[in-house]
Amino acid sequence: MLKKRLIAVMFGLAVSAVFVYLAIRGLDLEAVEAAFSSASLLPWLPLGIASYLCSHVVRGLRLRVLIRRHAAIQPLAATHIVVIGCAANNVLPARLGELVRSGMLAERGAMPLAQSITVTFIERVLDGIILLALLVAATLTVAVAGWMQDLVYVALAVFGMATVAIVGAAHAPRLLVALASRTTRPLGPRWQARFVGLAQSVANAGACLRHPGDAAALLGLSLVAWCLEGGMYLALLPIFGLSIEWQIGIATMCVTSFGILLPSSPGSIGPYHYFASQSLIVFGVAAPTALAYATLVHLAFYLPVTVWGAAAMLLYGVQLDGSTADDREAAPPAPPAVASSASEPRT
Repeated sequence: MLKKRLIAVMFGLAVSAVFVYLAIRGLDLEAVEAAFSSASLLPWLPLGIASYLCSHVVRGLRLRVLIRRHAAIQPLAATHIVVIGCAANNVLPARLGELVRSGMLAERGAMPLAQSITVTFIERVLDGIILLALLVAATLTVAVAGWMQDLVYVALAVFGMATVAIVGAAHAPRLLVALASRTTRPLGPRWQARFVGLAQSVANAGACLRHPGDAAALLGLSLVAWCLEGGMYLALLPIFGLSIEWQIGIATMCVTSFGILLPSSPGSIGPYHYFASQSLIVFGVAAPTALAYATLVHLAFYLPVTVWGAAAMLLYGVQLDGSTADDREAAPPAPPAVASSASEPRT
């Protein structure tokens, strides 16, 4: 396990190093420093951070809709699950925070881990669908570089296939379970039962998608969440003397969000800066100003939610392996004993 984690860390650091090099290659760093020195932070930075943090509240509401056919979680707890996942991604390499988030969701919602992981996967697919739609809308109204159009086609292929998979599993749960049962029969009853249980968990995770009202609510909340996050990208433009144009802010958000799906170092250092700055350059922004903007928007993306998530981890007793205080209290005692912190009563 330690070896695998070390490999993940080293791989993430290597990816980040490559993208940091690409982001600063050929740049006049003194010009980047000059862009920072002329920046006017108020009132734009606080407004941008507030918009970004509000997006997580909406994502918490979306999570409640996703699981309400099987579990009920208070709005604050659902928001904290979302925030803890983001914060863990900011301190763990290779987006391992998704596993921390899934572990907490499984405990809070009293559901199998496979189901909570599938719920997280569905959320990412919803995010991809909305980001793709917003990127298409932004690129249809202005001329952009060919690579950005290529990104649209790649995202369409990836998230199109993922959408077909989750919708198919959600609307044909019996078929999914029967397929799992038949294909694993040669493995013996024990393994067959495990795979059937896994298939059932996956089908349960998509139960909300079988209800048109729930599906519409999920898409609507996803759109609101990403528009609020886009508000951060837009609010930070005038800090560097750039005009607030929705196409620039939204396209930069979409491209950056797709780019940081790549496994990298904690906080997506490197890929975030590269994709955000390259997006602005497409719209004619000078490279030093683009990198200064990318650096500031990354700090606004990284610091507030990490602090919020760390506070929520302390509140719930969550560890970075995804376990909670409740998990450790329920586990058989083993020397040396580990003290557990109190957590919020399960709802």
